[in-house]
Order: sequence, then C-alpha cells, then structure tokens
Amino acid sequence: KCFGFILVGVGFLVFVKLNNGIVVGDRSAHEAVIHLPQILYFLIFCGGLMFPYVLQHIKNFPSFAARNFLFIAISGILLAAIVHYNTMGHPYLLADNRHFTFYIWRKFFLRHWSLKFVLVPAYIIAAFCITNTLQKSQLMFRILFPVCLILSLAPQALLEFRYFIIPFILCRLQVKPA
Repeated sequence: KCFGFILVGVGFLVFVKLNNGIVVGDRSAHEAVIHLPQILYFLIFCGGLMFPYVLQHIKNFPSFAARNFLFIAISGILLAAIVHYNTMGHPYLLADNRHFTFYIWRKFFLRHWSLKFVLVPAYIIAAFCITNTLQKSQLMFRILFPVCLILSLAPQALLEFRYFIIPFILCRLQVKPA
C-alpha cells in the first residue's frame, strides 16, 4: 500500500544526495535561516482569505482576551520580540518590483521602523480565529499542521505569497461548516 510513498521518499533522498542539497538554482540566495515572522505573515494571509470563517470568531476574541489577559500580554511581548529581532528583508524582496510583496515591504514595513509592530495585535487575533476555525478538524491535523507549517515556512528568508498557498489549501480544506 505504501510503495508509492516510499518510492517518492527514496527518490527525494537520491535527488538531495546527487544535488548536494535541496536547492535548485542560486544556493547563496536560498540559504536556510530562522525567519519566524513568516508564520505571522501566513496567519494574516490565511485569515484574509478565510475572512468569512474568521469573522464568525472575531466576536469571541474580546471575552477570550479578558479571561486570558496574561496569556495575550505575554504572547504580544513574545511576538513583538520575534518581529523586532527576526524580521529580515531578503535581497530579492528589496530589489524585485515585479512582486506584490516588494510593494508591501517598501510602502509599509520600510516606511518607519515601528510599523512592523502595528500588526502584532492582528497576528494574535488571526491566530485565535484560525485556531477556532480549525477546532472541528481531526486531532492529528491540529497537532501536525503547526509543526509542518513552521518546518516549511520558518527556514525561508524570502517573503513570497506562493509559499503560503499549499499550507492555506490544507488549512482551508479542514474548515467544517458551522
């Protein structure tokens, strides 16, 4: 039953061995880094595309925040530290005006040093709403999805919306009607 999966896995390992790594193309531009704000950008991306479902849960956030004020405050401080110390602009992001992310970065994030912190509350609200939207998902998905999301997005320095498409589709497929 699993022969196809094993074959694909072995093929991938052979490719990595023969290629001396996973990168196809310019290796210097595709080095693995720890870029945790990618997860935060994904939350905004996912929350925006799932807005009708997220909207159902926004009304519950004020009462959740009131009951869990310390958790929200610590989360906000932690996210602000992540944003401060780990936000990075990839050279391609700053130089390639053919992509929408170039304009977001240039017109918003680079306008003033403090603007990157404005989105911290939105990250918290998006995480709350998406988590509640996925509550009806299977337990295995709710455990593995965040782990796989971090493993696939955090090592990438370049902010590109195309990196968010497959995780978004997997997330969206789990949304059950109310």
